[in-house]
Amino acid sequence: ENHEFARRCVQLEEHSANLANLYAATYQLHATLEPDAVVNCIVEISVNLIGAAEFALYLLEDGKDDFALRVREGELAPEITHLPEPVYPLEQAAVREKRTLFAVEQQEGPICCVPLLHEEKLVGLLSIYALLSHKAAFTPLDRELLELLSGQAAVALVSSQSHASIDRKLKTVQRVMDFIKKGG
Repeated sequence: ENHEFARRCVQLEEHSANLANLYAATYQLHATLEPDAVVNCIVEISVNLIGAAEFALYLLEDGKDDFALRVREGELAPEITHLPEPVYPLEQAAVREKRTLFAVEQQEGPICCVPLLHEEKLVGLLSIYALLSHKAAFTPLDRELLELLSGQAAVALVSSQSHASIDRKLKTVQRVMDFIKKGG
């Protein structure tokens, strides 16, 4: 009976830690409105919570249909800076199916692809090519974190980009108003 109770306590502690990690990841993503800070949060979540050693983060550029490389970590990630469309079959499938996909067997390319979706619109793609050496495979928590990242990172990116755009426009209007005041 004591062994069962101890096992259950360990399970509850693990579950509590998993919930804390999910909360921390979501909080980090939405704690800032700076696009660079949101990208840094995505990188931190990828490395520290998921255990990605080699990955690439591509974002769709405003008004364009191609992906721009925003972050690249490791040797396996391609050095391509612009993608008119995803390169590897797993990336293509993730974009087409609009869901996170994992490689079933070792193949060329990523072991996991996470399309970053905001209201069914693709805003980016996270391709993971290798995990940290102490991590053999994705855990169920990793899978939950990647699903969370798919939606929440996209919302944070869109919000931060919108905020940056409005801030630039506001500063431009302010400069015009200051110019008119000085000239008039």
